[in-house]
This record gives sequence, C-alpha cells and structure tokens, in this order.
Amino acid sequence: MMRIADETLALWNDLLQQLPLPVRDSVRAAAELRAHQQAEESGGALTEEDGVRAFIAAVEPDLRANLRRTLDLHGIDSSEFDDLLNP
Repeated sequence: MMRIADETLALWNDLLQQLPLPVRDSVRAAAELRAHQQAEESGGALTEEDGVRAFIAAVEPDLRANLRRTLDLHGIDSSEFDDLLNP
C-alpha cells in the first residue's frame, strides 16, 4: 500500500484548517482515496502536485477558493491549480 509523504500530510492538515469543521473528516478521507488511486495509476508514486490535486478535488467547489492562500504560504504556486480552484 502506498504511503503519503509526511510533508503532504502536513500540508493537508493546514489546508483542512481553511474548511468548515463538519466537512474536514470527509475531505481527508476522500483526499486519501484519490491520492491512493492516483498513485496506482502512476505506478505507485505520489508527487506533491498529485497530493495537492487529490486534496483540492476532494473539496466542494464552493469551498476551494479558501485554499489558495494556504498553498501560497507553503511556497506552492496556487495558479498551477487554477483548473481546480476556479469552479
């Protein structure tokens, strides 16, 4: 089974803080599922970008704009994810 990197999990934790409490557990579960699926499709490796994409895709579109600032604070160019962040 694929392991999600500690750095990716730390980023997810920060991103979760930008979401309403009631959706956090379901978003984490959906992101983990998407990350594992992505890793299987790419031969077992999960890049940081794949991890971010899996997380963003797990968030309801109307809540995604809240994630942009946190990505930028982590040194991740949020514009690379405009296809997901702009509903």
